[in-house]
Amino acid sequence: MCRSTYIQLPVTRRFAKITGPTPHKYRYPMTQHQLDARRILCPMPVIRTQDKVATLMPGDELVVTCTDPGALNDIPAWCRINGHKVLNTEQKDDEVIITLEVGDA
Repeated sequence: MCRSTYIQLPVTRRFAKITGPTPHKYRYPMTQHQLDARRILCPMPVIRTQDKVATLMPGDELVVTCTDPGALNDIPAWCRINGHKVLNTEQKDDEVIITLEVGDA
């Protein structure tokens, strides 16, 4: 049984009919957001990440910049538990930069 879903296309502002389940990548434009979690210690970078992710749509990217070295392990672990995907982790000088993609959770 196939159901129809109508979505608004962001560029043309017209509606398109899509049948069947609609993947999130076609529903919403994906955007990249920044979170500055520098100069705060555990567990606050994870809590701030959780709060920010709650405001985002599935498929959006969040770039978290931290100075807490524990965040390099804590945020990816939180992502695995909550159904989000870690796209990249890097360390530059005293900063940890983690890029994640918001999941459906």
